[in-house]
Amino acid sequence: MQPHLRHSMPWIASFVGMLGLIFISHLAWIGHLSSHFIGGSQGDSGLYVWLAASFHADPIQAMHGESSILYPYPLTRSWSDSFLLPSAIVSLLISCGLSLERAYNALFITTLALNGLGVMALARALRLVWIPSFCAGSAFACSSYLTGNFGHPQLQFFFWVPLAWACVLTARDSGPLRWFIAGLCVSASFYCAVYYALFAALGLGVICLLSFQPKEQIIGAISRRVLALTVGLLPIGWLLPSYLRVKGLFGSRGLYEADAFAASGLSYLSFPSFNRLFGSTSHWTHNEANLCAGFVCLSLAVAYVALDLRKQSKGYQATLSLAVAVLAYASSVTDAGITSEIVIALSAWIVLILVTVRAVKDPSSIRIFTAIITLFFALSFGPAGNPHKGEPALAPFTALYYLLPGMDAIRAVSRCGIVVIMGIYIFAALAIRAFFEGRRLQQSALCALLLGMTLVENYTPIFPLDPLPSRPEAFEILSKVTHPNEAAIALPFSGELENGRIKSWSDFATLNTRYALWGAPFQLSLVNGYSGQRSKIITELPAALQEFPSLEAHEWLSRICGLRWVIVVPSLFREWDSAAFERRLLEHRGRFLLEATGSDGSLLIRIEPWTDTPKPFFAPASKALRFDFLPPTPECSVEIYALQRDQQNAVKETLLVNAPILASSGTLHITPNQAQAGHPQVVQVRTLSCSTAFRCSVER
Repeated sequence: MQPHLRHSMPWIASFVGMLGLIFISHLAWIGHLSSHFIGGSQGDSGLYVWLAASFHADPIQAMHGESSILYPYPLTRSWSDSFLLPSAIVSLLISCGLSLERAYNALFITTLALNGLGVMALARALRLVWIPSFCAGSAFACSSYLTGNFGHPQLQFFFWVPLAWACVLTARDSGPLRWFIAGLCVSASFYCAVYYALFAALGLGVICLLSFQPKEQIIGAISRRVLALTVGLLPIGWLLPSYLRVKGLFGSRGLYEADAFAASGLSYLSFPSFNRLFGSTSHWTHNEANLCAGFVCLSLAVAYVALDLRKQSKGYQATLSLAVAVLAYASSVTDAGITSEIVIALSAWIVLILVTVRAVKDPSSIRIFTAIITLFFALSFGPAGNPHKGEPALAPFTALYYLLPGMDAIRAVSRCGIVVIMGIYIFAALAIRAFFEGRRLQQSALCALLLGMTLVENYTPIFPLDPLPSRPEAFEILSKVTHPNEAAIALPFSGELENGRIKSWSDFATLNTRYALWGAPFQLSLVNGYSGQRSKIITELPAALQEFPSLEAHEWLSRICGLRWVIVVPSLFREWDSAAFERRLLEHRGRFLLEATGSDGSLLIRIEPWTDTPKPFFAPASKALRFDFLPPTPECSVEIYALQRDQQNAVKETLLVNAPILASSGTLHITPNQAQAGHPQVVQVRTLSCSTAFRCSVER
């Protein structure tokens, strides 16, 4: 057998073994892999199915951060995770003959096994032998945390993080090549899940600063590592500008969001509600923070840490233990004042500083790894306060929020806990090694027993598994009659409203990701929304469409340049009154025209968007616009302004056109206004000395 093949065989065998354990742990999907989507096709999970489907429909558009939904906003693939790398793999599998469902599920299952291999590689870098490493990786691949987040497909792509750290977290060789490969892992993670790219980069920063040999020139070593890492990070530069422009549009995530999504001490004792044995613990925390790795593994991990601390002074042991206990308790209770917030912040800093100082004094791989786990443990508790309520917010997360680029984009800070879960599994394996030093057979047997107990604890037989909803016929009719520069909107746009605003963002996301999936094969430009980013259109349009068709609906829809079609799906309305709808449609027949009715009852309506409203128009930033005036009176002049908000939220006007309306054509053109590339064009038309209606359209 060739040496390289002999070296690969244990990894191949481990991958196959993990796939087997994953299937045993998730028997519910057997028989559905050709017709359903693992994780579901509704809401957040549906968004990622759409990202994969839309990439296959138009890879060039996707590679530039654009998409056909969330019209007229640009760079909409960067509103959340771009999901480019997984989408490209799904597209390749579809090109090889697989259906979308089979391709998507094949990638999903493979990713779970790769999570196990990534953790296994990291355990091997920490000098664990094959069996304990395999057991730690398998436990992670089948953990309740991953299963509980099947509805967030991007969160399954964690394996890049341990792979990046495994490249350099070893005393044998951490030269420039390994740092370059680690940088490539971060880049790959960026195109799967941006959160994990930040996690990987943060861990690499800790390793870079702490992992030095005694005789090594620190400045020179840091320079070489940073240079190699930077070269590996260069692929991020392709789409990073898009993310920065979108961030410029919507702003940073506020600390109040991180505080709302922070973990607590009880989070590390709670399982997702789908867990067979311990699902009742899910109510101890919020849904984003069910972070229990398993009570047996957690107990062993605590025992390992206690054993590892025996060489430290009694004062060090007592201080660290007390700080962890206080942090866990204070974060799990509430009080009327700010005492608990201050205690959380202080105890988190104490834990982090004590562990980091020890790693500085003894920069071995295991000490550095422990420091990384401790850092993410402290970060998972968030800022420890909501500044909007006058709370202090002095925890370690707040410091990184202001100092480290990208950390201000994190909302669900409890997701830092996935690193802690991984650490618990590795620490549990290290505990068995420490308790049975030199006895390989006993170590292997106990690790196998531990894996079995952990799989039972984490058994989650129920999880989202949905087929693609049946597409209304109106979408197919529209694909045959629409022009490439025309956009559409599907109704109902939102569910129930409260004070004119969306009451359930979950229902809103479910509706609009469903429309996105239905329109993906046809690349229809859709005015819709996603709850992760709340634009002006998303917040104001639902109230205007509540009594569609109506004068208010026509005025608002006419302000979206190029919007020509409305798809109405009666089956999705909470209450559908066909007689009232037909009466309103007849009343506004000069504004809305019924184009076709599908055999399933879905409706396709054309908008006649002539208007004389002075309100601003929204249009794609990358497109030239055309304004048609009726009637085209030669005595009338028109001014067209671009509207732009500054950082103080004041509106700045820039004159784009000041010209008479031509009697022959009644048409004016303006070139793309891309002063703010992350925003849509916002323009305002003012007619002078006349009264005339006009229509906005997008040009090729």
